[in-house]
Amino acid sequence: MFNPGTVDATCGLLCAPCARLSQKPPLSTFFSVWFDHIVPGLGRLAGDPDAYTYLPNSVKRFPGPEGLAGLMAAAGLRDIRWILTAGGIIAIHVGTKA
Repeated sequence: MFNPGTVDATCGLLCAPCARLSQKPPLSTFFSVWFDHIVPGLGRLAGDPDAYTYLPNSVKRFPGPEGLAGLMAAAGLRDIRWILTAGGIIAIHVGTKA
């Protein structure tokens, strides 16, 4: 079972002073290249670059897992939790209606 206190203590033992652990999802670099370069290039080839920049731009504006959980809590949900899938780039959230 996940225990944040254990993670903090373990990180303190394993990391050098002032070191930071990366929280970057493993597939984020691939999707960054895909959304920022390949998809817009496909749009230019298809003759409609605006249509092919909408999705990458909307994905960038979407909140991260913690941010979405905060919005769900503000909307009145409780017991909010999520799991990360697809190498950490997709979060599936669940909450209980209060």
